[in-house]
Amino acid sequence: MFNRAVNPDTLKPVTPRYLQVARSLMAEIAAGRYPVGSRLPNELELCEQFGASRFTVRAAIGKLAGAGLVSRKPKIGTIVEAREARPQRQLNVAGLEDIQQFGRRTSMRVLTRRLEVVAPSAPPPLDTHVGETWLYVEGLRTSEQSREPICFNEVWVCPDYRGVSGIEGIVQQSIFTMVERQFGVTMAAIEQDMRASAIDARVANALGLKRGSPALIARRAYYDDNRRLVELAVSIHPPDSFVYSLKLERHDGSRGAREL
Repeated sequence: MFNRAVNPDTLKPVTPRYLQVARSLMAEIAAGRYPVGSRLPNELELCEQFGASRFTVRAAIGKLAGAGLVSRKPKIGTIVEAREARPQRQLNVAGLEDIQQFGRRTSMRVLTRRLEVVAPSAPPPLDTHVGETWLYVEGLRTSEQSREPICFNEVWVCPDYRGVSGIEGIVQQSIFTMVERQFGVTMAAIEQDMRASAIDARVANALGLKRGSPALIARRAYYDDNRRLVELAVSIHPPDSFVYSLKLERHDGSRGAREL
């Protein structure tokens, strides 16, 4: 046998299986195989068609739902809502360290901690875990510079890690960091999106605002090395309480760097 040296520059990242399935379904929806208003095959049928696990299929459907192509309706199924994904503006931070720094510079006062069954109305990608019992946490996050709340937090932690300890009173670090340290799991990726919305009466009361006040809602999905959803965190920021800064750098490609 001969051992050949492998040039790392020739290796290409492997596309996650769920993303391959999602892209295939997107192409079929765009081609009209599944018209708007029709139902996609159920999870078991898709598992058989693609030779994939139920987890992979759920993650793929969650990707379609996040793109506005489908919606999940209890006792009906997954309904096609559009042929093309809705346009989205996405910002990428430099790395997980940016969010860890934010957690260390602020603290959260825990208002609620309980086990909660994921409902069909849950936001994506949590809606691919309907019926499972996750840890649900609510809290108000503040900083040393201001006594006024920075945001209202809603956090969901998957069943495998819902026994995480220390989430009570004042929490001085992010929950995903606590999960990493206690269970030895590594958060390999975060997907983040932001949108503007009016806040409901419950959140408005916690933030000391009027119902319907404008807010910036940041939703972060944390995934482990196996592309499994570990945590979903939703931060609801009142006006003027949050500034999102992004630094872009262009490097000379001849030096082997890439444009961010």
